[in-house]
Amino acid sequence: MVILSRVTKTDAGCDGIPYWVYSECATELSHVLSCLINLSINEGVVPQFWKQAIITPVPKTKPVSSVSDLRPISVMPVISRIVERLVVRDYLIPYIACENLTDQYAYKATGSTTCVIINITDTVGRMLENNRYVRCLLLEFSKAFDTVDHLLLLNK
Repeated sequence: MVILSRVTKTDAGCDGIPYWVYSECATELSHVLSCLINLSINEGVVPQFWKQAIITPVPKTKPVSSVSDLRPISVMPVISRIVERLVVRDYLIPYIACENLTDQYAYKATGSTTCVIINITDTVGRMLENNRYVRCLLLEFSKAFDTVDHLLLLNK
């Protein structure tokens, strides 16, 4: 019930259920949703509807001259995002050693791109106190998914 009552403002997915239904009706929905979620986890089957998303192409560059200039933004149903958060919290994070998460920012309560930028800036600043220069190797993966066979992905 606590997770439902803390759902923040977000777009509804393809089910059309707005975020506020979960937070405002947490008491009424918590038992039914917990039964559905537990059944899904225990059976190892994710309902097909939880896997559907509304995909909106957002331009990475202007003007857009090809499909590779678009970044797909997927909006999953709110329930899917809740389940993902629960699975990560209860089944992934507890089994990953803390020392393997020191430089990771995804799926952490304090993780964000802003945190990464702050960390890099702080690290470089500290290193410059004792060194004349700092070398950084930065990798950019914006086109990484362009190598995926889109027809294969659509079929899956």
